[in-house]
Amino acid sequence: MKIEVLSPKGYCQGVTLAIKVALEARNKYLDKPIYVLGMLVHNEETINFLKEKGIITLTNEDNDHFKLIDLVPPGSILIFTAHGHEEELDEIAQKKDLIIYDATCPMVKANIRLIKDKIKQGYKVIFIGKNNHPETKAMLSISKDVILYDESVLNNNLKTTNSKIFVANQTTLNYEEVKKIHQKILDVNPSAVVQNEVCNTTRLRQSNLRSLDKDVDLIYIVGSLTSNNTMKLFDIASTTYTNTLVKLISSKNDIDPQELQNKNHIVIASGASTPPNTVDMIYGFIKNNV
Repeated sequence: MKIEVLSPKGYCQGVTLAIKVALEARNKYLDKPIYVLGMLVHNEETINFLKEKGIITLTNEDNDHFKLIDLVPPGSILIFTAHGHEEELDEIAQKKDLIIYDATCPMVKANIRLIKDKIKQGYKVIFIGKNNHPETKAMLSISKDVILYDESVLNNNLKTTNSKIFVANQTTLNYEEVKKIHQKILDVNPSAVVQNEVCNTTRLRQSNLRSLDKDVDLIYIVGSLTSNNTMKLFDIASTTYTNTLVKLISSKNDIDPQELQNKNHIVIASGASTPPNTVDMIYGFIKNNV
């Protein structure tokens, strides 16, 4: 029996930093309410950990941060999540006299700077991202010259525009899927400048998952349904290993010991917002039940 834990395991650098920012705010302002505008990171276990520390996560069904910020009392502590946020929220926060902690992932911040630089240079920006994802909304808020990619953009805007085109993307997408979209754009507009901004740890997780030995007969993808990078791992595993049992789980409680029987090679892969100790507990559970 081989039990393999793929690296990187658990939290990425951006998630680790976001949690650190939230705890720093809690330790400095022990007597003030602390609110997070949306999920700090897309993992329910981590959100519950923050709740135990008295850090309140504000969410709603349509992921509308402008409605959520209205719920924050003036003078409170507000944390912006790891995914970035709409730029207009900074002004609203200032008017409410909120104390701001920005937990935006460094990779996302770098992407924001790059897009702003390209706009100053006269480019129109095509952004490849999941509609209504907080990172996508943050990028679209930068300028009216940032346009969300879809087939209509490909078939209309790119064929008719004389503008310089720069192509950026959400950092947690499927790296191979982004490359295919780049090629579609270049087929229509060969002068477009494209840059694949899928973060290195996300890319490495995807690459390592694609490179498993073909004898693998059970793959667990550990993470949340709300985590885009976790769902991309699940999609990759499901489409790459069509004869293998692939399951998305959030903890060891989601494992049926019966499905471990007669397995020779089990792989555990985790999303970037999955707590490392969750992966360790899953490994221990499997080891004790085979």
